[in-house]
Amino acid sequence: MLPAPDRGRWDSLLQTWTPGIGRLSAGGWVIVAVYVAAALLCLRKGRQAGADRRWKSLGVVLLFLGAARLLDLAGLVTITLRNLLVRLGAYEQRMPLQAAFLVLVAAAAAAFLVSRRR
Repeated sequence: MLPAPDRGRWDSLLQTWTPGIGRLSAGGWVIVAVYVAAALLCLRKGRQAGADRRWKSLGVVLLFLGAARLLDLAGLVTITLRNLLVRLGAYEQRMPLQAAFLVLVAAAAAAFLVSRRR
């Protein structure tokens, strides 16, 4: 069990996230609209006879990105991971974890690009 001060920090951090629907700026709404429009175009292209199913996959990914932007899911993930590090007492040592995550993302992107060339 966490000591009382840590529980308070955990609870207060957890309560800092709210869905972003009411907090989007005009630019944020434009971005969400572009995601949805692009997703619908991809899904429509994917429904055509002989179309590659990657169009449907891309449409689904774009819908997810639009929903993630609308609901501020990046903020939720950030706060959740921050809360976990605070709870584990490792928040002050987060820089190596961030660097490892960036290396992992870069390696995954490079592997994807290399696999696409074959």
